[in-house]
Amino acid sequence: MTSWGAFVRSERPLVGCFCPVALLHELREAFGPALECDGTDRLAGHGERTARTAAGLGIRPDSPVVLCAARNEVQFGPRYEFRLRVGPSAFVSGTLDRYSIRVACEREADFPEPVRGQFLAFLASLQLGGVRVDG
Repeated sequence: MTSWGAFVRSERPLVGCFCPVALLHELREAFGPALECDGTDRLAGHGERTARTAAGLGIRPDSPVVLCAARNEVQFGPRYEFRLRVGPSAFVSGTLDRYSIRVACEREADFPEPVRGQFLAFLASLQLGGVRVDG
């Protein structure tokens, strides 16, 4: 498995993050019709679905798995899945959320140039917003 991506990392947890809605907009601007994304938040309702499944299995609602699912929905969401066209009928799939944007493929050849270079340039363009002092 090969992947290309940008991840928010820090010695301190949750110091900075992406705005997934803005990031998806920027990705659409950069790739135009080569990007396919239906805008569905893949984490929406994840906590509730996990709680229902757990209840059906007799797992307590305060179990770690149920609490973790609810926390992940809030902490990482929204999470979007997207596809980038890399050839006439070929695509690579990716995800983006508050802390990462990535494309993963079985083989590096599945993500050919020039789209791979364009995606890497897009990742390199991501920056922390400017610092401004008012007063």
